[in-house]
Amino acid sequence: MEGDRLETAIVKNHISRGLPTRLDVTPMPGSMMLGAPREVAMSKPFHGQKTETQVFDVFGVHIRIMLPTDAADGSLSIFEDHNEPGAGPPLHAHHDADEIFAVVSGAYKFICGEAVIDGGAGDVVLVPRGTPHTFLNSGAGPGHLIVTMRPGGFEGFFKAVADANLQLPRDMSAIAELAKQYHLEFLGPNPLVICRAV
Repeated sequence: MEGDRLETAIVKNHISRGLPTRLDVTPMPGSMMLGAPREVAMSKPFHGQKTETQVFDVFGVHIRIMLPTDAADGSLSIFEDHNEPGAGPPLHAHHDADEIFAVVSGAYKFICGEAVIDGGAGDVVLVPRGTPHTFLNSGAGPGHLIVTMRPGGFEGFFKAVADANLQLPRDMSAIAELAKQYHLEFLGPNPLVICRAV
């Protein structure tokens, strides 16, 4: 019942603001999405040791890059996301990449287009490129996600945000401008945070 109310609220919010409930996917220059996604054969093995991977603390979230895009010849990237209860990004869409969330631990609520999904340890949520989405750590304790981006490259956004010391909500306009370089569009606040506060 709660999911139905939330889903209806999200759709009404999008309609009232003139936003679609699913974004049209438009190929970006230089992206791999021109036509069907092409398979890229990986050319070399990779071993990412935990002590040698890049770690970023951005937006109050601890991100560890497990498989950088260059190790996978651009075909994908994988990162870890450790977050606290109530944490979650603004509503957004990746115009050039599919995103796959694997819940390692904790309880999460996801918005994927018009669907509202409750996820727990062992669950996987696939967000097709161009789909408005977000998530929230809805549990009582810390949560842990492993996120795969296909194709890779989005992890550069975390490095750019950390290097510039950008913070939410203070630097939202600068973050939104930077996001364009990574084919990321912010669509508004996280509706799950708003619903949780009510």
